[in-house]
Amino acid sequence: MIPLCRRSLIISALFLFTASRWAIAPGLPVQAWIVWNVGQGQWVTWAKENHCLHFDMGGEMWPKQALKKICGSRQNQLFLTHGDWDHINKIKEALSVLPSLCLHSAPLHMLSPLKKTLINMIPVCHQLVHKVTRLYSPPPPSANPRQSTNANSTVFTAGQKMLVPGDSLKAQERIWSQQLDSISKVRWLIAGHHGSHTSTSDPLLRRLPKLKQVIVSARKEKYGHPHNQVKARLQKLKIPMLQTELWGNIFLMENSKLKSD
Repeated sequence: MIPLCRRSLIISALFLFTASRWAIAPGLPVQAWIVWNVGQGQWVTWAKENHCLHFDMGGEMWPKQALKKICGSRQNQLFLTHGDWDHINKIKEALSVLPSLCLHSAPLHMLSPLKKTLINMIPVCHQLVHKVTRLYSPPPPSANPRQSTNANSTVFTAGQKMLVPGDSLKAQERIWSQQLDSISKVRWLIAGHHGSHTSTSDPLLRRLPKLKQVIVSARKEKYGHPHNQVKARLQKLKIPMLQTELWGNIFLMENSKLKSD
């Protein structure tokens, strides 16, 4: 008999594969959270009727055709968790297919001149079009100038269902996961630091009672992510894990039965 957690993963994955085929079909509107298959990196999009909200824009690959089809004619806003290259290095390419792109949230830690130039290519947004919550904002760099960029990740939730922690580490998870009750409504978690053992801690997972899936945007063969320790934590709590490396672009449909209480 297949274990419960594995059965759940198989059912969810089959649904997501079907949903992704439906979502990019011509003439059909897309309202979903999309975790793009960018290799080792991060790019999550919340596609609404007239808008696309993007959380980071980085990775080894970029989904030009699907991105243009889904978001090319919509208003686009960008929220950056931090300034590591694998979270920002596709900004210039994205501007070529998303002419309406604006920046709503920039990294709060020190950036190199090259990174500043890249980020400054995007005009600043004038208003937020949908509900995005900044769960955690790192302290100013002067407070701890030697702190890593991962520790300085800004943490977001979209619609209180998707949790995007960037590369936030366990020490920061302990801070923001205990401060706000709103994370108890989260259904999907983007694994912190691409599934590294330094993130997605057991205390955080236990603060997410409605969590349905953890999604990893990484490459196991080349970088070793997701780490076996993270896999073990999820298996212990019977939380399915989806990997973009295996499933490609992952679509999480807002109104599907998979996401109902």
